Amino acid sequence: MEEKKNTITLRGSDYTMKVGMKAIVVFEAETKKAFEIKTHTDVLYFIYSSILAGTPGTKLSFDDMLDAFDDDPEALNAAIAIAMPASAMEKLVKAQNEGGPEPKKE
Repeated sequence: MEEKKNTITLRGSDYTMKVGMKAIVVFEAETKKAFEIKTHTDVLYFIYSSILAGTPGTKLSFDDMLDAFDDDPEALNAAIAIAMPASAMEKLVKAQNEGGPEPKKE
């Protein structure tokens, strides 16, 4: 079976995203709060944490990542597809748009 590649390209450099416990620990260290995806900022920090978890030693800063996504929205779409299953992302956006209750965790 071929292994799925969780790699995105930002400004000509490839970054592997590792979505798992290490990314959650990095998220909590970066944000200084318990892991929870409630806002768009949380999604972006989880993407960044997944990059740091999957690409040890990277010099990519959070601000550089945001600038790269502004320059290349398709890279952001690719990162979201890796970090957030479509169903979870849809529930998050729907709950935020409707101002309703928080989406249930799967």
